[in-house]
Amino acid sequence: MFQARIYDRNFVLKAVLETEEWSYNQKVNSATDIEIRVPKNELREVLPAEGRLFQELARPQTKHLTLANFVQIWKDDSLKASGKITGRDISDNSISIKALTEEILLENNRTPAQYGEVLSGLDIADVARNITGGWATQR
Repeated sequence: MFQARIYDRNFVLKAVLETEEWSYNQKVNSATDIEIRVPKNELREVLPAEGRLFQELARPQTKHLTLANFVQIWKDDSLKASGKITGRDISDNSISIKALTEEILLENNRTPAQYGEVLSGLDIADVARNITGGWATQR
């Protein structure tokens, strides 16, 4: 049995859902699709029907997910996959949560146009130090 842990945008745990149906095809250097199927009765057992998270996941009229932003798939103490929730499909018996792996978060990062030339020829430790330290534009 796997656990799908649902987090909000601040990475605060909102729900833990038991599931056996999920798929994930890992690809190198690209965001990969994750799909988790949760039976509606499991969702009703874990989340109160009048709660906002249940309303958001289970009601077809809700267009945008605001409470459920991230998902992690766990098997016992082992993290199998994690990513950003991109949508969900609702059927009669189950809810399918769709996500992209965390590589999709890299699309929000921006660097100056010629930043790569500055790092050319540096040791990997120096590159990591420079990138994590941030930068400022000098004019």
